[in-house]
Amino acid sequence: ELVYLAPIVTSQGKNLVDLYFEIIDDVRVFEWNLFHHGILENACLDIDGVLNVDPTFDTDDDGSTYINFLKNAIPLFIPTAPIHTLISCRLEKYRKYTEDWLEKYNVRYSNLIMLELPSKVERLKWNKHGEYKAQYYKAHSNLCLFIESSKEQANVIAAISHKPVICVETNELIYIPLPPKRPSLFKRIKRYVRKRYPVFYAKLQDRYKAKY
Repeated sequence: ELVYLAPIVTSQGKNLVDLYFEIIDDVRVFEWNLFHHGILENACLDIDGVLNVDPTFDTDDDGSTYINFLKNAIPLFIPTAPIHTLISCRLEKYRKYTEDWLEKYNVRYSNLIMLELPSKVERLKWNKHGEYKAQYYKAHSNLCLFIESSKEQANVIAAISHKPVICVETNELIYIPLPPKRPSLFKRIKRYVRKRYPVFYAKLQDRYKAKY
């Protein structure tokens, strides 16, 4: 006799197995299906360190060695689902090599955002990799996930966007929500009076109701 078990099921699918641990009906993304999930249609992905192995310092010479790397980058995680936006700190002048590699591995995407700077030296001086990615992610309300290679940049993206970021380097989800809004001065005064002078507050309430 076979017994079928699933760790997580939906309310609709729970009757398809004999045993389960938890019911979750919301959108669920797991490590094993992250790059094959429909959520990628509303996601931003980094390229180096996510889709392919990162270049080494010596490889990234902003010249022929780097071009050879772009042409022959070793695949890391190749998505099978279409992606909303690929956003990279690769320089715009390397767009053609990047597009050719993506086509070679059948990576489907709607947008490819690259950095408009003339050289690697200028990019290193600029040094706002995380901020650059975060601003794009934050500005598009339809985007609900960012997959980033660098832990440092992932923290920056999460802190600025206040939206979920998955870091491939550490295999963790980073989410820094907006701090709760502070009540207005009027509401704070109202709360103070109600707590400190309940009788007086009640009379004010009665007078307001009688008037309106």
